[in-house]
Amino acid sequence: MPNPAPAKFLMQNGMCFAQMASVSLPLSEIPQFSADDEDVLPELLEDPIGLYLRIYRRHGALCRIRLGGTDALFMGGLEVNHKIWRTSHMWDYARSNIAFKEQIADDHLDSLAGPAHQKKRKILQPMFSMEMVMRFLPALNQYFLATMEEWSRRESVDFMRCWLNHLCRFRFRSFVQEPVSNEQIDRAAEWQFQFIHGIALGEARHQYYARPEYVAIHDEAMELFKGIGKARLEATDAPADCLTAVIENRRGLDSEIDLEALKDDVYMLTVAGIDNIANFIITLLSDIIHQPGLLEKVRAEIDEWDGEDLRAFSQLPVMKAIVLESQRVRPQVVATTASFLYPMESFEFEGYEIPADTPVFHPMILGQFLEEHYADPFKFDETRFWEEEGGLKKFVARTHGFFGGGAHLCIGKNLGLLQGPLLVAQLLKRYDLEGLPKPLDRPKVGRRDTTYLQKMPVRLVPRTS
Repeated sequence: MPNPAPAKFLMQNGMCFAQMASVSLPLSEIPQFSADDEDVLPELLEDPIGLYLRIYRRHGALCRIRLGGTDALFMGGLEVNHKIWRTSHMWDYARSNIAFKEQIADDHLDSLAGPAHQKKRKILQPMFSMEMVMRFLPALNQYFLATMEEWSRRESVDFMRCWLNHLCRFRFRSFVQEPVSNEQIDRAAEWQFQFIHGIALGEARHQYYARPEYVAIHDEAMELFKGIGKARLEATDAPADCLTAVIENRRGLDSEIDLEALKDDVYMLTVAGIDNIANFIITLLSDIIHQPGLLEKVRAEIDEWDGEDLRAFSQLPVMKAIVLESQRVRPQVVATTASFLYPMESFEFEGYEIPADTPVFHPMILGQFLEEHYADPFKFDETRFWEEEGGLKKFVARTHGFFGGGAHLCIGKNLGLLQGPLLVAQLLKRYDLEGLPKPLDRPKVGRRDTTYLQKMPVRLVPRTS
């Protein structure tokens, strides 16, 4: 919709906002997507991307919605992505990501903003750099080759749980080298999986997190992380791993190391993100196996690769294109009612005055499904990223919301993009899979029910051709 008055633009907090030639209009003047008493939550749960597109096509980047009982603003599109990601300091992430603060630590990275977030990220970022992840990649490769062989000797494996457990076990053998039993690690992995499924529940998370079985594994995990941190602080001969490096980084910034803060550091180094990486791996495998002709293309490429030269693997064009398309059409994080942002100060946007504390619903993956940028956007088509000269296209600017953006860009991005495709290729180079479910035609809002408790039995069969 056109602005209700001629507009000029100004910079405020690093963001370009529309400023009206006259007094900006109040929140009540912003168009409403549906009747005041109609909640869009049912449609969000059934077809989130469809809902985002309907709102965007009708009202553009801004309108009012009622979502999960909350009156909020919908702000979506490429310019909104750009503007919100450029102003991370003005959004209350502690409120948006309250479950992390409640369940893990007050200074959890995703619950911080401004200088506190910058400090925490400075401490942790080197541990998730491309260089650091590459350093551990050969060991990861060998660990999972042996693990996959063991899986293949079973009648079937619970595919999701196996990836979760072994991704976590490897992190405990590399990033944090502590003598922790596999049973303890697997319990911590299970806690992470159940914890993540609660963050989308809004106020209902309290009942979910109060379940006795959850409380037990949560408390075990917190004691494990805190115990590792305490032992490392007291150690006289600590291993030269990522945790030791983090402690040194903290000593360079703090006069005294807080054990609660270190507990969260241990969590970030060992367990954080394993669910997203496992989902990414399974999604890649599912598309490659079930999209017509895709498995043949992938195997024609990876069968020419020796399975050992990891730098050569990173240049395989078919796999790279599939990874890009999977990020685009299979977003792992779909905005739900837990995804409101709250501005800590008022601002103007498109001629309207947006007060501080207004709930803002920001579907950052909307741009990945706009047909003006990606033809037939719900179709999996890795060739959309191919260049005629044999190179690869990049995402259209400001459309890629898979890892978030700005100061809160996912710190574990390199882990997912380096580890996931490598493990997919090694598995498909050696095994066929039986029982892997087909991908959904359209993304759903996940993590809102108990389907995650169901097993995913998959059989690995050694290839004969």
